[in-house]
Amino acid sequence: MSLTEAALRGLRFMHSYRMVSIPQFARISGLSYKYTAEVLLDLERRGILGYLGFTSIPGQGKTPKVYYLKRRGFTHLSNEIDLPMEEIKAFREVSQELAWTPQMYHRLRILDCFVALELSVC
Repeated sequence: MSLTEAALRGLRFMHSYRMVSIPQFARISGLSYKYTAEVLLDLERRGILGYLGFTSIPGQGKTPKVYYLKRRGFTHLSNEIDLPMEEIKAFREVSQELAWTPQMYHRLRILDCFVALELSVC
């Protein structure tokens, strides 16, 4: 399987920040929201990504899907990316007991700020 430069850039950010939402991945990769959702769904089906969220909260609708990198995805990323190995952090597995909490909205907003800052600097 080959990954595009845009997908690799998104996976690199996902590895750095542990998890990203679909709009964040779209902003990072420069792809449209709809196409990004299809790419992430395909990567999730291949076992490269996992997700949490997309659960119902009474009176508020569904929580956003937040994707994270699995070990298989990290292997693809480390094989494809042209960064020196000292710049790639060691893989950390996301806890399977991780669940959506109200603090996740705050985390996503902070990640929006980090992504905007990093994209403006690069």
